[in-house]
Amino acid sequence: MAGAVFLSYASQDADASRRICEALRSGGVEVWYDQEGGLEHGDAWDAKIRAQIRECVLFLPIISANTQARHEGYFRIEWELAAERAMGIAQGVPFILPVAIDDTRESGALVPDRFLRVQWLRLPDGAVSPEARARLLKLWSHRAGVLPREDTGSGGPPASATLSPGETARKPKAYALVATAVAVVAAGACWWLVAGRGKPAAQQSIPSAALAAPRPVYSKSVAILAFANLSDEKENEYLSDGISEELLDELMNVRGLKVAARTSAFYFKGKQVPIAEIAKQLGVAYVVEGSVRKAGNRVRISAQLISAVDGFQVWSENFDRELKDIFSLQEEIAGLIAKNLQLKIGGSVAPAQTAVDPEAFQLFLAGRAQAERASTAGLEAGADCFRRAVAIAPNYAEAWAELARADIQLARWGGIDIATGLSDARNAAAKAAALEPDSPDVLVALGWVRRTADWDWRGARQAFRRAIELQPDNPDTLADAAVLIFGLGQTEEGIQLARRATDLDPLNAATQLNLSLLYQFAGEPNRAEQAARRALQLAPEGQRYHGSLAMILAELGHPLKADQEAALESNEVARHAAIAFIAIYREQKPKALAQVRQIEALAQDHRGTADIHSFAAEIYALMGDADRAFASLGEAYAAHEPGVAWTKVDIFLRNLHGDPRWAEVLHKIGLADDQLK
Repeated sequence: MAGAVFLSYASQDADASRRICEALRSGGVEVWYDQEGGLEHGDAWDAKIRAQIRECVLFLPIISANTQARHEGYFRIEWELAAERAMGIAQGVPFILPVAIDDTRESGALVPDRFLRVQWLRLPDGAVSPEARARLLKLWSHRAGVLPREDTGSGGPPASATLSPGETARKPKAYALVATAVAVVAAGACWWLVAGRGKPAAQQSIPSAALAAPRPVYSKSVAILAFANLSDEKENEYLSDGISEELLDELMNVRGLKVAARTSAFYFKGKQVPIAEIAKQLGVAYVVEGSVRKAGNRVRISAQLISAVDGFQVWSENFDRELKDIFSLQEEIAGLIAKNLQLKIGGSVAPAQTAVDPEAFQLFLAGRAQAERASTAGLEAGADCFRRAVAIAPNYAEAWAELARADIQLARWGGIDIATGLSDARNAAAKAAALEPDSPDVLVALGWVRRTADWDWRGARQAFRRAIELQPDNPDTLADAAVLIFGLGQTEEGIQLARRATDLDPLNAATQLNLSLLYQFAGEPNRAEQAARRALQLAPEGQRYHGSLAMILAELGHPLKADQEAALESNEVARHAAIAFIAIYREQKPKALAQVRQIEALAQDHRGTADIHSFAAEIYALMGDADRAFASLGEAYAAHEPGVAWTKVDIFLRNLHGDPRWAEVLHKIGLADDQLK
């Protein structure tokens, strides 16, 4: 839609932005506004946003205290794209017109520098006076070619803050022609939904990363939302979450029933989003919601099954049990839900779980809640809970498996000495495998141990493939397998598995970050950026998330934006590495060398910190210093760094591929083609 006005705003300013949109449309202006839009999948959505910013004739960023308070948000990407486009527009030709809807001042405003070079328009709360409306209409008409352009001499909007009311009555007849097109646009999609905008503030909860065209809905499909915690002790939140998740796991074993992924379903926890909207985003026909109230050793669970089409309550019931009966209760609820969906629980249902000590079960749920925080502190707290759980219940296979995964993650991200973490993970995985060798959770943990701790590539592949056979639609398993398969050189299959994981679990930050890394190493930085931004929208505090995006932005030629992301990275090694990458793409090798030296110094101060030498190898390789790069790879191998698993497909090591030493490195690690057959 060339010739339109693009409105860009934070979700909290939807109502004010809508008033501005309506005022423009009433004058025959084409407006790209997100309230009425529909999305395809994430890549198409992002591409359309960029295309529309390239095609619009005016870009109106809506600025307020809300945008000041939000240091992250998709509107900031839109602003940067508009600022970049403005650099190629001739001086004196207006394009960006900042609109302040409150008393936010230019001085100190968190906006691109380009926004400060033009005059701002002030429309309190989005109210458009006749004078302001006339000004906007005139400015648009010049840029759209409806009226010949008058030279403003400023590169921004006309210097006059207002126009006489009479000017609105002198609209050219061409407006009537445009109005027909506007009517067509208004009946369809004027722009595209971003971050749930266009809804009341209390319902603005769905990130732009997750929005897509309506997902196909299978009649026998359900989402289990996080049950509400009604206990007096708010710290029992993990219990209500855990019971919801265990119920979800039970239903995933029902033949013929499609169950929405946990992370995406739980994303709506605490958000006032209508059931119909949740179901639409998750692509399900039914939703289960409920509550948990714990008092001493007793628990009351209320559950209800709701039809997404009409909001009709298909079934509801209350259950009072002792906590020790929680497993049988979960099976009972799952059976009732399946019955009400007119399904039969067939042979595909897993055997009934062995009763576990209630205290161990609660520790397990608490540990899983901690470990999913995507931070070192969370993993450490989670691992502690799992250790306490298995101390109480030594035959608790699932807790042993989760402990193995937590130890692996701590070793990978530097939260524990590598040798100690990998050794602990081996022991935990071995205990889990001895108890339940064909459990999907145990197989995934075993796969991670074989990949990261043992460098047993074929054994890891066997474990992941068996886990997928048992649970072909488990997004966590698919995402984990994708990392391994891609790293072994089967890049297309790896990306397919990763994309499948994000399709099944669109609100899972970890799967988005996995996909971003695979795209980056596959030489597709634009797609890598899109996935990295989705991951950050979902988990702004995730370790190495900002650093990963910074490296991608540097590769794409956006060093200033890369600087901003690198500064936000909490992991010290990843932050230095990101700064070094940016310096290399700026051809500032001395600065890059200084950063890699700081990374190497950390190896002396923090022995066992993950991936120090792997990062150094990448930086030296990009700088063209093959000798130091190979020396760093040797140190990474000696330290058994987790990053070694990426060596075969690491795009930042491509400068080493022509060196005779490259084949020797791959063979030493066991990643040569003939070793993987």
